[in-house]
Amino acid sequence: MNLIIPSFFRKQDISQCVTRLTFMREDFSMVKHIVVDEAQNFRKDEDDKDWYKKAKKISKNGVFWIFLDYFQTSHTEYNSLPQFEDQNPIVCLTVGVRNGSSIHDFIIQKMRNIVSSWFSEREVRMKDHMEELCNNANCAHTFSGKFKTLKKTQSEIIDFVILTIQTLFSQGHSCKDIAILCCTKEECVKYYSPLLLQLRKKKKVNFAQADDTDKNSIVFDSIRRFSGLERNIVFVMNPVVHKYQQEIGENLLLSAASRARTQLYVLYEKQ
Repeated sequence: MNLIIPSFFRKQDISQCVTRLTFMREDFSMVKHIVVDEAQNFRKDEDDKDWYKKAKKISKNGVFWIFLDYFQTSHTEYNSLPQFEDQNPIVCLTVGVRNGSSIHDFIIQKMRNIVSSWFSEREVRMKDHMEELCNNANCAHTFSGKFKTLKKTQSEIIDFVILTIQTLFSQGHSCKDIAILCCTKEECVKYYSPLLLQLRKKKKVNFAQADDTDKNSIVFDSIRRFSGLERNIVFVMNPVVHKYQQEIGENLLLSAASRARTQLYVLYEKQ
């Protein structure tokens, strides 16, 4: 788990919230109930410690809930979860309420791509289950929202984002409605200053990292760090992963797209 989600839940003051690393380092024997989020992205420690076994032992007389989404997996390492056929009982959430229907349709398309590629190399029962999730997924409302995917040069992308954000401001949207997400640190560096400098020519604007998503600033951060959070309008900047991450490229794009409630812009650079 990244550090953003624990920070968010600590502010709610409803539970003790820690990262997997803290959970493995410290004593939680007095805890009765455990809820795990984003479990598909957990990793097993280098010293062979298993977070799942520890959590199951602690919560044997309480509640042990695990929330996960294999479609949003961000790495290919072992996550310490039991084999898929041993993950029982399972409750599947298939009704979408967060995203506009046009964004929801794009997400389902990405899910099907992942099933036909990434899950094809995994156990048959897991692939069949994921196909069933795709078939059963539906949007609970008729609000379309807005979805665009465009291919432009870097300078054209910058101009498009600036013009679109200025239009959004004129329509009454605020900085707190917007997130700009990049696949890599290199992409963040490449787009950060040009966008911020141009936007500040028209309006006092600040960028913030995902840690400060509750501030009235445009979130500018990586897809991974924004995982689990959401904003009304999301710009995804050139979602092309490193060569050694090709296997999870579609997963990362799906993760970014699912962060958008009402408007999603996926912008690719022309090669």
